[in-house]
Amino acid sequence: MQQGYNYQLNKTVSAICEVIGWFLVLFGIILFCYLLATQSPQSHIFGSELAKQLYILSVLEPLIISIAGIFTVMQAQNTRANIDTAEATRELLNRSSTSPNFDKSKLHTKSEPTLGKPKINFD
Repeated sequence: MQQGYNYQLNKTVSAICEVIGWFLVLFGIILFCYLLATQSPQSHIFGSELAKQLYILSVLEPLIISIAGIFTVMQAQNTRANIDTAEATRELLNRSSTSPNFDKSKLHTKSEPTLGKPKINFD
């Protein structure tokens, strides 16, 4: 990986996903309010039980859209947090490598000596 890599594409895609997510939340809420205002279960077209069930399903769909939008926003913010963590880690490693007390031999260990095979005793 390059030293100057700044994750610009990841940041852009994350920002676009967050905007789309907020749009879905807003769209779902507006559609939910519209359906509540225009369709009434007391209307003459809701005489049968099936029609009432379809009304309930049609009102729940915008809420599901809003929930999907919230999850999209959540994932976009999680991605941005991972990018920030990677950038902060790179900055900490750069600062520590210029420190006079930095021991390069301890930075990349090939194996951890405390992690051996577990000793299982079945007696």
